[in-house]
Amino acid sequence: MRKPKIMVLDDEPHITAMLCETLEDQFDLVCLTSAEEAVRRLGDDEPFDVVITDINLGSEVDGLVVAQPAREAKP
Repeated sequence: MRKPKIMVLDDEPHITAMLCETLEDQFDLVCLTSAEEAVRRLGDDEPFDVVITDINLGSEVDGLVVAQPAREAKP
C-alpha cells in the first residue's frame, strides 16, 4: 500500500526535523526549510497528498504563497 506523501515546511530546521521524525514511519515525506524550494517542487507538479507549512517563513514567500500551487493542484 502506498504511503501518503506529505511536504513539511518550516524555516526553523529544528521544527521541520521534529515533525519529520514524528511522521517518518507512517508517511512518505519531503522535509524542507526553504519556501522557494517548496514553491518550485509544487510548481513542478510533484504530487503531495498533504502540505504542512508554517505561515511566517522568514522570507518574502510565506506559507499562504506556498499553499497556492497545492490548492490549484488539488482544490
